[in-house]
Amino acid sequence: EICFWSFNRQSAEAWSNRSRDVDTKSRDMFAHGQFYEVLTPLACRHMRDFPPITCVYLMWSYSKAGIRDHRLFETVASRVGPETSILDRCGASMFAWNFAYTGVHHSAVFDAVSSDTLRPLRLAEHAPRDVSVLAWSFAKMKVLDMSLFSALADHGYALLRDCVEQRCYRATTKSLARDVYAEREDHSAKDGKVDAFDLMTLADTLWAFAEVGFKHDGFMRIAGDYMAKGLGQQIDVAERFIRYPEALVKCMKSFATLAISHEDFFDASARHCLRLLDKLRLRSVASLLWAWAVAGPWLLEFQDSLVCHFGKLVRRSSASGLADLDVTTSAWALSALGEDCAQIFESLAQAAQSGDRADLQALALLCDALPALRPIWGPPLCDGIEAAVDLFASVARAAAGMAEGPGDAADSATWPWQSLVYADGVRSLGCEHLGKLGTSIVLQRLGVHPPSDVIAARGRRLFADSGVRARSPRCSTVAIVYELKLAGRATLDGGLCYAGSTLLLSLAQGCGNPLGRSAGGAAAAERPDPLWPQKQEEFQQQEQQQQKQCQEKQKQCDIA
Repeated sequence: EICFWSFNRQSAEAWSNRSRDVDTKSRDMFAHGQFYEVLTPLACRHMRDFPPITCVYLMWSYSKAGIRDHRLFETVASRVGPETSILDRCGASMFAWNFAYTGVHHSAVFDAVSSDTLRPLRLAEHAPRDVSVLAWSFAKMKVLDMSLFSALADHGYALLRDCVEQRCYRATTKSLARDVYAEREDHSAKDGKVDAFDLMTLADTLWAFAEVGFKHDGFMRIAGDYMAKGLGQQIDVAERFIRYPEALVKCMKSFATLAISHEDFFDASARHCLRLLDKLRLRSVASLLWAWAVAGPWLLEFQDSLVCHFGKLVRRSSASGLADLDVTTSAWALSALGEDCAQIFESLAQAAQSGDRADLQALALLCDALPALRPIWGPPLCDGIEAAVDLFASVARAAAGMAEGPGDAADSATWPWQSLVYADGVRSLGCEHLGKLGTSIVLQRLGVHPPSDVIAARGRRLFADSGVRARSPRCSTVAIVYELKLAGRATLDGGLCYAGSTLLLSLAQGCGNPLGRSAGGAAAAERPDPLWPQKQEEFQQQEQQQQKQCQEKQKQCDIA
């Protein structure tokens, strides 16, 4: 048999890649490429003589060393696939992990592992690490086996429930006891106990669910409870639970991606995030900023510190370490948190490279924050604005057509803004709102005039009562109500959700209507407000005041 793990001894240095230029630390103690070139033909020739578990860990050695040898991988798949059921639980999960880690998709392997995992006897014996490895492997290779993800989430929920009851967060190593580990010959267990969930295994599991868009409310809720308890311990104990700062950010981002908020978890995370900020890379800080803006509680002191640190990192590197999506999410998060700092936006603008890397959301925000650059980003922003105008105008035409029909038919029909087609149209725009400049253009093109004070006040009460923004004042949002006149019909009250003067396009609550209760842009009967020019001037003064406050805050951050 050939089954080696790594070359740790000094005498084996000649065969290891120690002291060689490698791009990953995890490869330091493995053989270098020439060794594998010699080994592959010998291993493939005798693969039928190896037990399946030996084949799995032989491939593991290749994977960890960064060697993608398709000949050996195919031979291992052919040898192990039909006998996956005789592997132990660690070997079964590692079989899929080997292919996912090296980025080699092999449908027969993932089918075999899925079928094996769904067997009740196998699923019952999987430990937290196995759940994490399997979920991560299938999500990494985009194998959308929802039956598998559902089974893993159900089993993971049961494991987390035991972890909470046994308080495994205090020390996760060999702390989770279950009868199955004592009754079966499980060589990785000690006294019937296996490693419990820690933040690293939870991070991989949560990332996997978020990556494939799989939401399991029970698992997310108890995972948040468990992490909140682990993070709420003394600093030295919580450090062992966290293990890696990046894992904490990964968990928070997964909650935000699935649009789930867990206040206890985010509250417990805040102190650790502040303590570990200097250890996080720029992209991780950007992810943390976005996750907090989406799902975190409203903690002004924490948010100011986070934005201040993000600003320092961005200015130091000119945002060169940010990917395209990071530019968009960071710009949105700053706006959502009310931290519209011009200096940070300028750095994000440099990263956007004259609009080439900026999507519609980033364009809208950057055009608001940096008027001098509107000539550069104006054309691509206008393209997105036209798409929004077309969407809202089509909804208005459909609503008017329904209103012309018999009253009973119109009353019983689904209004256009309640349909999935409209929801898909909003999603296809790829942004939550079009910014102040974009919104003013959209409303002008649609003929939607500013509401009167009476209607505006009614809209604010309506929106406040809806509870949409009850958890925190995201985007300083209020509702501006207008009256929509439909041909041959009575007046239909509706509401456009604004952030300041920004039209929100997100899928919000209320009868399946993304804009709350409105038709979202049909021609309004409300006449132009004669005081609107004066109000515009007041809005501009408020914006200038906010910019001054932001500059003062930035100076304080620089001094700090």
